[in-house]
Order: sequence, then C-alpha cells, then structure tokens
Amino acid sequence: MRSLKNAFSTRILIGIVTFATLLFVTMSTANANELMTQEEIEKLRANYIELGIDEKTGEKLIKKLRKGELLDSQKPEKLKGKNLTVDFENTEGNYIEFDDGSRIGLTFETEEEEPLFSTMGASTGTVSNRSCSSGSGYSYCNVTARYYDMIWDMKFDARVTRTSGRQTTISNVTNNRYEVVLYNIVDKHFGVVRSTSTSSTPAKARWQFQASHKAGLYSVTRDLALYANNSSTYARLEWN
Repeated sequence: MRSLKNAFSTRILIGIVTFATLLFVTMSTANANELMTQEEIEKLRANYIELGIDEKTGEKLIKKLRKGELLDSQKPEKLKGKNLTVDFENTEGNYIEFDDGSRIGLTFETEEEEPLFSTMGASTGTVSNRSCSSGSGYSYCNVTARYYDMIWDMKFDARVTRTSGRQTTISNVTNNRYEVVLYNIVDKHFGVVRSTSTSSTPAKARWQFQASHKAGLYSVTRDLALYANNSSTYARLEWN
C-alpha cells in the first residue's frame, strides 16, 4: 500500500513540475512576444529590406529581437575592427554585415540646390556639384550624415566650408532627427564639438544618444560624428 501511495505521490509531483514548466515556457513566450508590436515588426521588415537583407535572414533577425536578444550590429564588441567610416566622395556609402546577417549602413546624403552665385560670373568660377558650391577663394558643401540599421536611423545636416589658405570649418549643424524601434531615447547630445580644423585636428560635429530598450533589458550609446579638414569630409560611427 505504501508503495502505491509513493507512486501516486510521484505522479502528482511529476504532473506539478510538468505543468509549472509548461506554464513558465508559455509565459516566457508570451513575454517575448509582448516585446514587439505588429507595427514594430512591420517597421523592422521595411528596415531590413532597405538594408538589402534577404527575407529569410530578416525574419530570423526579427525572431532574435522577439526573444529580447541584441543583434550583432548592436553589440559594441562586434563593432571592434570594423571600418565604420565613410568619406563624402564615396557615393555608395559603407555597408557592414555581421555574422548573424544584421547590417549597418553609413552614408552621406546630398540634395541638389541652386548655386550661391551665377555660373556666368567669370570672377567667381562658381560650380555646383552634389550640393556643393564655390566662389572666389572658398568652397562649401551642405551634407547630411546618416547611420542606420534595423533598429536606429539617425542623421543630421551640416555645412563644411573651406577657405583658400585657411582652416576648414563646420557650421549650420542642424536638423538632427531619428527613428527608433524597440528603444526609448534617454539622453542625447548634439552640436559642434570643434568648429575649426587645425593642422593636426579636423573640425568635428556629432549627434550622440543613449537608447534604452523599452523593456529595460539593456541600453546602448551611439555617436555619429562628422569630421572635416582641408583634404576630406568624412563621417564615423563611434560608441562608448
């Protein structure tokens, strides 16, 4: 009789443990699913298409995010050793792919605009090229630096001016904007860090923010920097 009671008690215990395990798995799955809304999923799909990620890989990355995991493109340790710089003359931008298939895009965007002076003015020799203009003894370019991946899309505008025989300056640093999925922006810094270049140090502007996962899982800092000197204008993705 005692052995029957022990067997019955064992079956009950096994049943309780099994039920608790199933309940935990169900709740964990539900909590993971609650991390993302359908609207956020659709936004992530649009983002991975823009980055040139194929559907199979993109959906795999979304599943990873639904589990509350970081994509490789979000991990600072995965960024080490990557070329996270793009020059203004690189019209194709710089796209970086990681082991899990996630990607980062770093580009300059330009808008054509009317030249500051008439192209008929022989004394100025004005030209208009990719949102750049020049006059007597100077040239400038209006640029937009952009960094984006499946999660963040951040950009800002600036003007880079070069004067013959003098330093390069960054000015009119404006219109910082961003779109984020799954994160809240908790801290941000935007503006000119160093307005004028020297012989050894380029002018610099930046758009930096700290983003916290909406479920409080982790936070990440990103810094999109714009540099300019007498020879080049370039953007760099940095982090702390």
